[in-house]
Amino acid sequence: MDLRLADIEIPEDKPFKNDQLGRNREIAQLTQIISTLDQPSVLAIDSSWGTGKTTFLRMWQASIRKEFPCLIYNAWENDFTADPLVSFIGELEKELDLFEISDPKVKRKLKRALGETKKAGGTFLKRALPLMLRVASGGILSVDGKVLDQLTNLTEGLAEDFFKEYEKSKKSISAFKEKLEDFINYLGETKFEGKPFIVFVDELDRCRPPFAIQLLERIKHFFNVKGMVFVLAIDRKQLGESMKVVYGSGMDVAGYLRRFIDIDYKLKQQSGPEFSNYLFQTMGTNSLLSRLRIDEHKNEFLNEFKDLSQLLSLSCREQVHLCSRFNLFLRMTQDDSFYHSSFALVLIAIRVKEEDFYQEIVKGTTSPYDILLKINSLSGREDWRFNLQWGSSLDAFLRSAKYTPAAIREELQRFEKTQKEENYLQKLQENLQLRYQEGVYTTLRKLGSNGKQLFVQLVDKIELIGRFDWND
Repeated sequence: MDLRLADIEIPEDKPFKNDQLGRNREIAQLTQIISTLDQPSVLAIDSSWGTGKTTFLRMWQASIRKEFPCLIYNAWENDFTADPLVSFIGELEKELDLFEISDPKVKRKLKRALGETKKAGGTFLKRALPLMLRVASGGILSVDGKVLDQLTNLTEGLAEDFFKEYEKSKKSISAFKEKLEDFINYLGETKFEGKPFIVFVDELDRCRPPFAIQLLERIKHFFNVKGMVFVLAIDRKQLGESMKVVYGSGMDVAGYLRRFIDIDYKLKQQSGPEFSNYLFQTMGTNSLLSRLRIDEHKNEFLNEFKDLSQLLSLSCREQVHLCSRFNLFLRMTQDDSFYHSSFALVLIAIRVKEEDFYQEIVKGTTSPYDILLKINSLSGREDWRFNLQWGSSLDAFLRSAKYTPAAIREELQRFEKTQKEENYLQKLQENLQLRYQEGVYTTLRKLGSNGKQLFVQLVDKIELIGRFDWND
């Protein structure tokens, strides 16, 4: 099915085989940094939604798992559990066999140490739960003359319990960390000698806010053990919004996260031409263009897709959405019109990136000139359209769609006079803007006043495509 991009295959023996973004170099450098850490550390890989954090972690783990003990913990898939401690130890138990430890004696010691770690964690949870239940049920009192006495007795009882449980909890946490240290030390007796145990935490910013906060707390208080390194893939902005749900809109998010994160790293934003090539091939766009008998324009569509991705700063996920919607448009197209599909790609790209801007274009509240200026401002590049094959075609299409037939004829007649001027061909070679205008009026002559009807047809199809659920 070519409407969604399947998960990138990451072969164990060649984890970067399908790497289209040059992740291998970045991962190698980060691995080198982590391998030199001699203290428990938390590294945050910060990048916005849809920029490939999950694939980055999967490739990273696959590339080092024979050299480092490591696992991926998907926080979002586990946030149904009452406490992250439970699900994390459960995931560690499942992964232990994948460490490929050949010495049976060491393997038994690791399993025993992990079992004792699990038991120590269970002891903490069993002690914490009754007290939490007492606090939670403290408000369930009958409203009569004895309420004050009941509240006083409850407060005194809770205070005493808090002090007792505080000491017990400290001992439980210490016991847990001791057993975890034993586990890490036993790993040092294997092929992983001298290597940190790396835990990749994915989808933290998609969790229930209380679970995300609790997971950070557990990492800080329970897993702050020498030989452990956590790598958190986060969208810092989104995670900050989750924090505010619990602590209020005025909280200092940056200060709060500094309590848990030792090293911040901004993931390199990569969505270059290789990724566009990969999408057109993998998602079947090339095949669809062949079906419409416009496959001779494959390279032109691909270049247009690349240009749009760069101009509009589309993330990897936004490029996937653009390709998915364009493929659906091609499936709805029966003719072999190159212009029809080319204009659709531009409009779909604008809708993916700037819904409000797209609506301005559709409602006709923006002139062709202002539309081009807006795209120019989004791109941050001066006179971008002069350097693109499809820039002049888009300009012509917008004029044909918005202008009256009389206005179009008048424009064409005016340009025909320019073409008859002396030394026009020489000027055409030397003047970039004149070559652009030549492209505009060549296309406008082909479209005539049919652009208005074509525009309506395109918008109808794009609106239908927009009613599909594109969330993932």
